[in-house]
Amino acid sequence: MRVRILFAAGLLFAGTIAANAQSVSVDKLSCLPTEENGVVRAAAGAAAGQSLRLYFRWMGHEDFYWVVMEPEANGRFWAVPPKPEKRNEHVELYAALVDPAGKVAARSETQTVKVSSDCRVQLNVKERGVADNLTVGETSPKQQGKKVLAFLCDGIVTRVNSEGVFLGCRFAVEAMAKAGSGSIINMSSMAAIRGFPQVIAYAASKGAVRSLSLTVAAHCLRVGLPGIRCNTILPGATLTPMQQRAHEGMREGATAAEVADPRNRVGQTSDIANLVVYLSSDESRHITGQEFVVDGGYSIW
Repeated sequence: MRVRILFAAGLLFAGTIAANAQSVSVDKLSCLPTEENGVVRAAAGAAAGQSLRLYFRWMGHEDFYWVVMEPEANGRFWAVPPKPEKRNEHVELYAALVDPAGKVAARSETQTVKVSSDCRVQLNVKERGVADNLTVGETSPKQQGKKVLAFLCDGIVTRVNSEGVFLGCRFAVEAMAKAGSGSIINMSSMAAIRGFPQVIAYAASKGAVRSLSLTVAAHCLRVGLPGIRCNTILPGATLTPMQQRAHEGMREGATAAEVADPRNRVGQTSDIANLVVYLSSDESRHITGQEFVVDGGYSIW
């Protein structure tokens, strides 16, 4: 019995050491550009189920906001924070490993970065894609639904993903009604049918796109516009330039079983484009109010 107890205690101790061994560090930044996006890079040993967040705020003001840091190879990550306003002279930031519930497992030291109009940062295609579609997380009830303090960002992805799609459908139906027919194809996401706690706002907004598309299709039928169809595509991970580097990092050292797992596979942009062509054509004239999941089987795995 004594041997078993010592053995169990040894495992517990080893587990404690492993947990405490996780480290997070943010690369030293000399500056962030005024009213432009910068890039923050970090290193971390993320365990299964963990993600890395970049927390940031106007120096000394209110609570931190956060954005998800994108993974690269060899334990490297990067993130694009929102554009600092002119009044914002310094930004405080740190990176933290969190579990799916948002609980912090390890974090870096806080770094204070100067904001300057003389700072020059050149974003690549993938970084620009993230910058143009930022999802900013909140850490306090006081922040909910409000503009990100001292940054040029509303912080609410639903303004684009749900309200933007609503406005697009509204004006599309008006234009198509004059022509008597048309095909509306809205892009939702696999996140709308699976739980992704790391992107709560994004998943909720894409769920709104699903419901909106069904409503638009039903509306057109009921008001005597059967020639106007509305369908939804729900892509899974797709190899766009924005996803390229992250996917390459995940593929390094992968076993055959991991490559075959649909959770580790990504689609090509042509997989989505071919479906768009079909739904735009007369060959799909009898299809409306439907959802098409293009994820290589991830959602049923």
